[in-house]
Order: sequence, then structure tokens, then C-alpha cells
Amino acid sequence: MEDAHARHLLLHSQHLSWGVQALAHLAAASLKRDVYGVVQKDLPAIIKTLVQLKSALERLPLHSHKRTMRPGTLEIRMKAALTSAVKRSLYILCNAFGPYLSDLPLSEDLRQVLGNYILYKEG
Repeated sequence: MEDAHARHLLLHSQHLSWGVQALAHLAAASLKRDVYGVVQKDLPAIIKTLVQLKSALERLPLHSHKRTMRPGTLEIRMKAALTSAVKRSLYILCNAFGPYLSDLPLSEDLRQVLGNYILYKEG
């Protein structure tokens, strides 16, 4: 049942992918355009949510006992596309806010994950 639910979500993940990237671009643009800092106050929550989504995608199993998953199936491609969108969004945020990330109230685990993005070690 979980596998079917995961497949359904992945097959409809294009909108999530667009939303994740749009959110990252809006947050990055806010650094120059948001004079009141409305978006910056939510930046820790945005970063935490993106890292949690990335972790959930990495843990997501795409196999079933009833049918075998071939490497080119749509679910696997959609998972890869969504994972890439999340990673790209984290890179966008780290590039824009890199000098200010140490000022954000983030957990040590999040700082460690973001450190890989700042140093371009995340693949």
C-alpha cells in the first residue's frame, strides 16, 4: 500500500518540483528586493523543509514484490527529477545566503548538510 501511495505521489510530483524551485528563487531574490525581510524570517523553515524533503526522497523505496522496477520507469525518473529540483533549490539558497547562513537559527545537522552545498560537495 505504501509503495502504491509513493508511486502516485511521484507521478504527480511535477507541481511540487516547480513549487520548490519557485520558492528557492523567490527567497534568493528577496535578499535584494525584500527591504522588510519578510521572507528572511521564514528562511530557516524553508531550508529545514527542503532538507527534510531531500531526506525523505532518499529513503523512499521504489520496489514492489508484485512487479520489478526497471531503471527507466516513470516513477524512478520522477523521483530523480524531484530530487534534482530539491538539490538545485538548496544550491540556490546556499549561493544567495551563504555569508548569512551562520546567522540563521539552524540545527547543527542542518548546518552540516548546508556545508556540503556551500562547498559544492553534494552531488
